[in-house]
Amino acid sequence: MKSCALLFPTTLLGEELRECLAERPDLCDELELYTTDEDAVGTLAEFRGAGMVQRFEPRGLSDVDLVFVAGAVPNLDEILDQLPAGVRTILVAPQEPPEGAVEIVDGVNLDDAAAADLVVSPHPAVVHVAHLVQPLLEHGLEELTATVLQPVSMLPGAALDELLEQSRDLLSFEPVEATDALPHQAAFNLFPTHRRPEELGSTFRFLWGERAPRIQVQLVQTGVFHCLSASAELRFDGPVEVEEIQEILESAPHVMAWDDPDQPLSPVGGATRNEVLIDRLTSGGEDRPEVVWLWSVMDNLTRGGALNAMAIAEAMLPGPAN
Repeated sequence: MKSCALLFPTTLLGEELRECLAERPDLCDELELYTTDEDAVGTLAEFRGAGMVQRFEPRGLSDVDLVFVAGAVPNLDEILDQLPAGVRTILVAPQEPPEGAVEIVDGVNLDDAAAADLVVSPHPAVVHVAHLVQPLLEHGLEELTATVLQPVSMLPGAALDELLEQSRDLLSFEPVEATDALPHQAAFNLFPTHRRPEELGSTFRFLWGERAPRIQVQLVQTGVFHCLSASAELRFDGPVEVEEIQEILESAPHVMAWDDPDQPLSPVGGATRNEVLIDRLTSGGEDRPEVVWLWSVMDNLTRGGALNAMAIAEAMLPGPAN
């Protein structure tokens, strides 16, 4: 019999994790729900029936096989310091990975999770880009430069509700008020985040070491509710055929070509999907035959969050529950 605990189960990412865990009784028989948010203590959350969200109590985790911490938690260091010694933990999309944590992306370095006690399912932008880079490592990929558009569901707190309010205010010609969750106008807008490209770059070097191509990712905050979108330039060590690169990517795990001829690939089509979706690739042209342009979309809560965490959990807790 295996028991798990989930911290912050009422967030969007926490809800997605609860749904995934409920479908995997072989991985988790029992799930304890905890939070440090006083407003969420005592609320009911679905997991094979209604469960009560409890106030975070470290002593209650002493017999738990695995702990999930969902999202960008402001008091993460304090929580980690209070966890009982030896409790294996997965941090799902934290703001920054703590020192000593092992960062894992399914299909890239999943085997490294088996012996680790503190594991990170990294920022969904890292997961997104990693699924595009991994299948091309043996095909001469030298550099990837991408702009990744981040949805509001990546932000903590009441950001989604406030985005809706901002949209209503703007459509009613009312001024938008700054809040803690959305200090700037996000509705019908976009702007660069404060995260520097080299911060994500360190994770890519962690994943592949010396095999890592040069990767630069700029994160841009948008007013989109869900799904990451990426516009990327891929540069290879020599001229490439776009059709060949397309086939390689489409055959990779968790990657799928967009197949709806009636609408373009966008966050609208990618929401709730489990795959990294790619559009038709385009060539850099006669002047740059070594370059391919790519447009891709991935749901930050499913493939970029909960599903990557589930793969990590399976590697950390192999075998059926008993």
